[in-house]
Amino acid sequence: MVSIYLKEADADKVSFASSLDGYKLHEADKINDDTWVVRVPSSKEFKYFYIVDGDVYVPACRITEKDDFGSENCIYVPGM
Repeated sequence: MVSIYLKEADADKVSFASSLDGYKLHEADKINDDTWVVRVPSSKEFKYFYIVDGDVYVPACRITEKDDFGSENCIYVPGM
């Protein structure tokens, strides 16, 4: 498993979506005043984004790609 963190102090609700399961939404856990975490399998590459208080949010990440909707997704690569 890998833990992916998002710093978003003003958020009331954060959900995580990834290509691992067809972009099904998973609620992130708030672990302190400004940090959220989600844990996912880490054995293969996947694309992901967040829904923060109802809006799509793509954080700054090392690797991105354009999606089919004119936005971007982050890409997680194991070992990077």
